[in-house]
Amino acid sequence: MGGRGRGRGSMSFRRLGFGAEDVLPPSNQPPPNFPPRQFKPIPLLRGKKYEYSLTLKQDLRSSFKEFGYCVPPVSMVKDIERYTDKYQPIPVADQVEYDKRLFPKELFEQVPKKRRKVTKLAKKKEVAAVEKLEVLEKKEKEVDAEEEEKEEEEGEEILEDEELEEETDYVANYFDNGENFLDEEEDNDDGYVF
Repeated sequence: MGGRGRGRGSMSFRRLGFGAEDVLPPSNQPPPNFPPRQFKPIPLLRGKKYEYSLTLKQDLRSSFKEFGYCVPPVSMVKDIERYTDKYQPIPVADQVEYDKRLFPKELFEQVPKKRRKVTKLAKKKEVAAVEKLEVLEKKEKEVDAEEEEKEEEEGEEILEDEELEEETDYVANYFDNGENFLDEEEDNDDGYVF
């Protein structure tokens, strides 16, 4: 139990049943490197048969390490960067040849098909199409020119009539001489006419 100050009260070892006098004395000897074994190890077997199986095992392990699927462990950063470290080949899974009959086609990259060269027929068709377009453009220009001439003739007649109407139009609609300004008889609240 703590007082009103900082921190809290610590737990006493006396509550657990032992105190400072129950502590073991320090040992002067270093601890053992390995714990004692429970079982005695099996002795190595000797003979040509066992040596042959050992060499096969070592060859198999080395071939697995060289195979493309073996992921190399992340090497720790060395203090010295060696020149030969850059040029040692690292096996990669991309270098492995697969039997493509055993896998679906979608897993492998598809080689793009070569495009056929443009044949002379296609070029002739393009030339013919260009010629047809030119002929159509000429016809369009001729038709447009004829229509413009007709419109100009009709437009001249209409312009003469409009000029006469415009002369009298301003006086009739927009001119205000100011005689009826603020007349009480007119209740037009439309505002000023410009």
